[in-house]
Amino acid sequence: MAELKSLRSARELVAAIEAMDWSVVDAETRMTALHEINSAITALRERMGQEPIDDALVGQPPRAFQLIRNIISQFPAPAGRPRPGSGVIRATGECHGK
Repeated sequence: MAELKSLRSARELVAAIEAMDWSVVDAETRMTALHEINSAITALRERMGQEPIDDALVGQPPRAFQLIRNIISQFPAPAGRPRPGSGVIRATGECHGK
């Protein structure tokens, strides 16, 4: 989270996320991290005068957030819990998706 406060490059962030062992991080923490990462990338893009969201279309290479989401979401959630990024709504009515 400290790196997000001084985010200057989405590429650097992707490299930092790739270097972490996400298999030891619980699903809720991964979802919180993904939310914070999304907010930081959006703020960075706006500071640079770009559109806040710029996800790749089909056939295009994935953008930084899409790469990060794939990295963080590749680990299974605990039994009975939806996988982060799956968009599944839990019985409590909370949405754990995009």
